[in-house]
Amino acid sequence: MMSGLVSPKSIGFRNKREIYRLLKRSKILFILCLITAYITPFMASLVSISALALNYEHIYQFIFYGIPWSLIAGFSIHYSTCYLLWHISYFYIICFYLKIKFKSISNEIKVKIEGNSRITNNFVKYLVNSYNRIFREVHDYNDNYWSLYLFWVLATFLTASNTCLFIMIFSEINFFMRFAVIYASIVSYIIFAFIINTASSIAFEALKAYKLLNSHLLKNFGNNITPSQRIKV
Repeated sequence: MMSGLVSPKSIGFRNKREIYRLLKRSKILFILCLITAYITPFMASLVSISALALNYEHIYQFIFYGIPWSLIAGFSIHYSTCYLLWHISYFYIICFYLKIKFKSISNEIKVKIEGNSRITNNFVKYLVNSYNRIFREVHDYNDNYWSLYLFWVLATFLTASNTCLFIMIFSEINFFMRFAVIYASIVSYIIFAFIINTASSIAFEALKAYKLLNSHLLKNFGNNITPSQRIKV
């Protein structure tokens, strides 16, 4: 949709305000990714050069070993950061897109309630089918794309953050290395919390839509809900 290959309507977006919100957040996220992808390797190289400069006895060791090593570390961190940030950015965009779709169901029910309109069987079938389609989409994203990737990312960052925390508390290191370890720990915990919060926000929004849908089904139809509708809900 953002590239213009498909229309917003074809993926279930009809609210202009939500479309603009998605595009605005995506633009901000892409800008932050570009800035972070270039600042992080520069800081890593600077810290590496500063730390190595304090430990070399002769200047030629620093020139022939310290500087090349710092440059290699900077390039490695640059590509690793790009790989990680862009994947997490697209994960956030997909989650935000799914949240909007769940919100649209809630909004349609609220419009009916506020307008004191009668909820018909056709409208109920439409809502239930829409809800099931979104859940199938969530299931598809989870099983085919994100579950295994996020497992390894979260496991890696949790291990890295705990390792950095252990080094920071129990190891005797110089100021530059301590700064690098603290920075790595903070970034790791922030990314870990960001991924968990983003994924859980879909479950929270889905639960809100489910409760609203189920409560109004019971309110308007009571025991007249068919077994097939109950299974779908």
